Amino acid sequence: MAYNKFTKFTNGIFTGTHSECSTELNALLPINCPENWPDGPWTVYLPVAPPLSLETQRILRREVLKNERDERIYDDIDGFQVRTTVDRDRLKRTVEKWDQNVTTEQVSWILEDNSSRMVSKEDLVEVLDIFDQREMVTFYEYQVLLAELETTTDPDSVKWT
Repeated sequence: MAYNKFTKFTNGIFTGTHSECSTELNALLPINCPENWPDGPWTVYLPVAPPLSLETQRILRREVLKNERDERIYDDIDGFQVRTTVDRDRLKRTVEKWDQNVTTEQVSWILEDNSSRMVSKEDLVEVLDIFDQREMVTFYEYQVLLAELETTTDPDSVKWT
C-alpha cells in the first residue's frame, strides 16, 4: 500500500472521496479520477503558485529600486556619516548654528568610527554640497528608471547602471 496514513480504509482499500484524498495528501490531485479511489500509488501534483501579475512585479521592482536609490544616496562622505535625512539635517543645523554662535574656525566632530577630528565650517558645507549633488543626480536617475518601468513588460530588466 503506497499511502497507509489514510483513515478511510475498507478491507485494506482506501474508500475516501477525491476531496478526502487531497486533504490526506495535502496536495492537489487530478479531478478526472473516479470518486472512490482504488489502492494507490497516485501521482501527486504539488500546488504551483500562479505567476505574479505585471502590476505586482512592477510594485515589487519599485521597492527594490527605491532601496537601491537610498543606498546610493546615503553613504559616508569624507568620513562623515550621512546615511539618512536625519544625518543630513543634523549637518545643516550645525552649519546654521555655526553662523549664529560659533566664533572659532574649527570644532571637534565625532566620526562614525567614534574617532574625532577638527572640522571647519567649509568642510561641513562641502560635505553637504556633495550630498546634495549626489541626491539630485540619483533622484533624476530614479525617475528615469520609474518611467522605464511603467513601459516595459519585463520589470526585472530595469536596473541601475
